[in-house]
Amino acid sequence: RKEIHNWYVNDASAMAAAFTPDGKVLATAQSGKGFYFWEASTKRQLFFAPADPGQTPDLVFSLDGTRLFTCGNEKSIRVWSY
Repeated sequence: RKEIHNWYVNDASAMAAAFTPDGKVLATAQSGKGFYFWEASTKRQLFFAPADPGQTPDLVFSLDGTRLFTCGNEKSIRVWSY
């Protein structure tokens, strides 16, 4: 019951987080900003995908890790290939 990692993003509040099924990538959803993808072993940012303004996003990976599902205030569910 102790913190072992801390991914700090200074430009937005984290609303959701999900690991790929293999545990190698962490995706975080930032309110009104977008999605950050991190290499879990090094905490290095891999890339950023912007979200629609005002979107409060949520996310989950498919069981095989090939798709990312996002949803938010825009009343839609988006499917991304990963």
